[in-house]
Amino acid sequence: MKDTNRARVMSSFTFMKKTGAIQLGPEHQVTVELESLTGSGAIILIDAPFSLPETFDMTIRHQRKACRVMWRMPNQVGVRFDEA
Repeated sequence: MKDTNRARVMSSFTFMKKTGAIQLGPEHQVTVELESLTGSGAIILIDAPFSLPETFDMTIRHQRKACRVMWRMPNQVGVRFDEA
């Protein structure tokens, strides 16, 4: 595809920021941005990745997901969604 056609096609897309809400206690919730989201997991963008526990619940699009940390990097955490 030519660059001009690609630019026209890309300009027609609406990019929506994906967010999630991590529950860190009964009354403590943190809103985070999701870099990637699949049916089995997500990459979370977060300033303090080592502050998250190994397991936690996260709400995405009004659905609560049980999450397990698979890896941590500066400003990112990879999680797998556990079966309920």
